[in-house]
Amino acid sequence: MESKIEGERFMLVVGIIKHINLRCGIGTVYTPNDDDRALFWEELAVTLNSVGVPWCLGGDFNAVRRAEEKLRANYNYNAMEAFLDFIKNQGLVDLPMVGGRFTWQNNLSPPTRCRLDRFLVDPVLITKFEGIK
Repeated sequence: MESKIEGERFMLVVGIIKHINLRCGIGTVYTPNDDDRALFWEELAVTLNSVGVPWCLGGDFNAVRRAEEKLRANYNYNAMEAFLDFIKNQGLVDLPMVGGRFTWQNNLSPPTRCRLDRFLVDPVLITKFEGIK
């Protein structure tokens, strides 16, 4: 591990994968589910860009990319758009889910279900590891 960067809602580490000599970062996030979300995207983007390595980010992003990722509830289209902008501006790929459509549900009847948890990966990492699809 070369360095560790901590924010209020993220932890990032940077290092070198020795067998392929690749400097990269991996991080975990817990995105706020309120008006602070836009500030979070900005803070995270500035932090990622300041390091300048390919990233793999995983965690609870508390946002959906499209309406199909949420069942039985209102959609926050502004939050969707901001999340999509973050992914696009960082050049990340949202890895597809295997084995289900949703990662969270509430206790209501019928429940609201969403895909909030995911991995966002730089295409450089996808090309270096055959098993990532």
